[in-house]
Amino acid sequence: MAGDNLTAETTLDLRFPACLAADFPRELPVAEACVDRVLAAVQGSSFEPLEERSPGLKENDWSNYLRCSVARMVHAAGALHRKGAATGRLLDYGAYFGNFALMFAELGYTVDAIDAYREYMTALHPIVDLLSAAGVRPLDFDVVGRDLHAVAPATYDVIVCMGVVEHIPHTPRVLLEALDRVLKPGGVLVLETPNLAHLYNRQKLARGEAVMTPIAQQYYAMLPFEGHHREYTVGEVVWMMEQLGYQVLVTELFNYSAYGGGTLAGRDVTNHWRMVADPTMREIILVVSRKAAGSRSAAAQSDWTATYEDMERYWQRLAPPGGGREEAQALIETELLLVELQHAVELRDGLLETEQRIKLHLQDEIGRRDQIIRDVNADIGALQRTLDAKLSERLKRRWRRLVGRRPQSERVEG
Repeated sequence: MAGDNLTAETTLDLRFPACLAADFPRELPVAEACVDRVLAAVQGSSFEPLEERSPGLKENDWSNYLRCSVARMVHAAGALHRKGAATGRLLDYGAYFGNFALMFAELGYTVDAIDAYREYMTALHPIVDLLSAAGVRPLDFDVVGRDLHAVAPATYDVIVCMGVVEHIPHTPRVLLEALDRVLKPGGVLVLETPNLAHLYNRQKLARGEAVMTPIAQQYYAMLPFEGHHREYTVGEVVWMMEQLGYQVLVTELFNYSAYGGGTLAGRDVTNHWRMVADPTMREIILVVSRKAAGSRSAAAQSDWTATYEDMERYWQRLAPPGGGREEAQALIETELLLVELQHAVELRDGLLETEQRIKLHLQDEIGRRDQIIRDVNADIGALQRTLDAKLSERLKRRWRRLVGRRPQSERVEG
């Protein structure tokens, strides 16, 4: 289905992971096999230790996450292969489940994989065993430091830092300078991170929703919080590489988490083709850069599009005329209008509710006022009757006294 006529009933079979086969024939079989090994190793494991400092991971479908990550794996391996960095000693910084480390070991690299494996306790112990058995050397932040102070300078030919930088609080500079220190001159750094300008993020913001961990989840997390502290745009990632004095070799943007659904429908189909047409709206940023061989200074800022390579060629071939731009833009604009309409409806409903509350309040107040008037009138009536009774009695007594003082001759005979 090429998406020529996009409607609310349109569906799209993503054919994952077959959709990656033509663009990554070398990398895909290896990536899939490594994910299978990881899933077998962690079968039955409890991942609660991962959730304590990142509550957004609760009830996460880890199998789905890892299978979708095949897209991330092949993009990283493919980019290194195309740029002539297909061998050497490699560090997987923030290796987590080890699927990237396993893949690179299978592709011929000598691999070290570092993460907080001691801190995560039993959750990832099977991964440490799996990596060791595959010839990957597991390292722990508790031993070598998150700043890699126990690692000798210029140790690695390649460093991959996949989905890590967004978890760093404060500034990413300290992490990037640590990676730079242990990377050999002429070595290659692969940095991957979610795209802050992802189309779904833009739509969430249009609806007034959070695009990172909702505060209700983050608020009670154990310290230090390990969810996303900050996400980046593609221009910002390229800029950071330039601050290290690196030469950017290739910039890619692609999607991956949508593959977990298998088939898209309705608006998701339109969004898909919109992202095919406009890479700045895609989910993941991947930047491959090379460390200068000699002394360096911050590279001049460049347009990231100068190094951009679109590896979503499968989808480019299937894209509808114009990339579905008109239909997608119309849908996006409609969504924004619907958001505005919803706000207007909520405002109207709020005003009507307020008006109703005021009416009810006024009715209550009028009722209370009328009751008070009735009570006051009743009190006045009672007082008047009492007063009349007392006044009548007093007048009668006074009249009797006056009559009693008059001479007998003046008294009127009855």
